Amino acid sequence: MRVRGRWAVAAVLAAAVSGWPTPASAGTSGTTPSRPGEPGSNGRACAAGADRPYVTTRTPVLAVRQSAPGGGQNLTTTFAWWPIDGTSGGAGRASRSAGNPAVVAVDVPEGLLADGGTYAWRARTFDGTRHGPWSDRCEFAVDATPPQQPAGVTSTDYPADAPAGGVGVPGQFVVSPPELRPEEVVAYAWTLDSGVGPAGAATVPADAGTHGATLTIAPSRDGILTLRVWSKDRAGLFSTPATWTFHVKAAGNPQPARPLTPTISFPDGNTVEQGGTLSVRLDAGGDKSVTQFRYSVGAPTLNLTAAPNEPGGYAVVQVPVGNVPGSRSVYAVANDGAVDSLLTAAGIQVRNLTVLNGRVLDITTFLPVPDATVRLEPGGYRTTTSVEGEFSFRTSEVPPGLYTVITSHGGCSREEGPYEVDGQGLTIDLLLFPDQCGQATIR
Repeated sequence: MRVRGRWAVAAVLAAAVSGWPTPASAGTSGTTPSRPGEPGSNGRACAAGADRPYVTTRTPVLAVRQSAPGGGQNLTTTFAWWPIDGTSGGAGRASRSAGNPAVVAVDVPEGLLADGGTYAWRARTFDGTRHGPWSDRCEFAVDATPPQQPAGVTSTDYPADAPAGGVGVPGQFVVSPPELRPEEVVAYAWTLDSGVGPAGAATVPADAGTHGATLTIAPSRDGILTLRVWSKDRAGLFSTPATWTFHVKAAGNPQPARPLTPTISFPDGNTVEQGGTLSVRLDAGGDKSVTQFRYSVGAPTLNLTAAPNEPGGYAVVQVPVGNVPGSRSVYAVANDGAVDSLLTAAGIQVRNLTVLNGRVLDITTFLPVPDATVRLEPGGYRTTTSVEGEFSFRTSEVPPGLYTVITSHGGCSREEGPYEVDGQGLTIDLLLFPDQCGQATIR
């Protein structure tokens, strides 16, 4: 499931919600306070969109520098924050008074922000008579929970049950992504040194498709070694480590010859709908020593086997892909009855049966809106929300493309987008403003 942010949602403007501050008109004479400068979210510079910072606390500090021409008087700056990208609740405001100029800051109160939520904020200054302009819009995402540890670490080059390899002999170690929220992992930290923690360990980027990683490591000594691997998320938090203990052969112990690494291909293409079955071809490449293939989907467990149709030939297997949409890998090795080849992998795509889905919400209450009409243009594709405010368009109904989403209910209509519909699945929340019917268009 592809999600914009976590949820693709209409940008919620603070001025549209009852009780949130709205910009005041500048005075007709004299001077107004300056636009607050140097905004920061918990010590991170102001940014929005893909560049928004992650904060590791649910009570971040929002700060700006307040000022007004002339100096001298006491000023009050009000901070307003609100949820975006499908986050529910958490809106609020707080004020601080200080001199002119001065850096002022507020702590977002405990219990308002959700772990995993995304928020926007602005600030403006009041001199007792006039309000100044709003600051630039800043955004931040809350990530207060470390990622889950890797689901596993395996190696056919350095197995756990027998001495293998040798000093200086490189081997591959496959890191499987966490089972929960694998898309949040951006890198893996690893080390063979028991005295090194994750912050001082080497790192390797997570694969953008599978969210796992492959390490190539040449051990510097023989004997029993333990590889520790940590997940690292976008906020810089580390998981607990996953481990792989293996035995490096001493010098002078020759290694057996390996079979050729097999090739993986997909006779019917590498894309299949969720719940379907994919044809996978494993080819020995003419290596007649190969007696079987070992393979798996999603993680390199290699728990499935297939025999080639003839010495040096191939096998075609039917692989159930499950009901979770997204990208994953097929892993395979060739085996000659005693020794595995090097591991290989190829990516597949599990397509969502639902191309676009979500909810329609009343912005004043954040309650679902039943019987609302959701229409996609161009094309006029339409559906009606359920009693829970939910809607969906199936892949078979809507071709890929850019669509404007028009939501209407009880004479109130709202246009959002365009959104890219590409068959991978997109979830959005659509917000209706009952007090501003027919006035709002978000792009």
